[in-house]
Amino acid sequence: MVKLKKGTKRQELARKYNIQRMVSAHKKKLRRMAKKGLKAPTKAKIPEIPNCIFKKDILSNLKRTKEINDRKKELQKVNKQKLQE
Repeated sequence: MVKLKKGTKRQELARKYNIQRMVSAHKKKLRRMAKKGLKAPTKAKIPEIPNCIFKKDILSNLKRTKEINDRKKELQKVNKQKLQE
């Protein structure tokens, strides 16, 4: 069988400059978000716990910590609204 020839790595200049523009816009967006104190958006991980003896305990602990965090967020919202008034 004949070997396939490798394609060139040349790219059109329009494509090259388009990529540069998009990258700089993305970096600018990240800098703005960092300046405001925001984090880059990330997807929440779904906890995957293997079947084991302590699975129920682990799940209950996760649920409890989530409830505590939700309460903290609500309190922070209320405090922020009070400060604005």
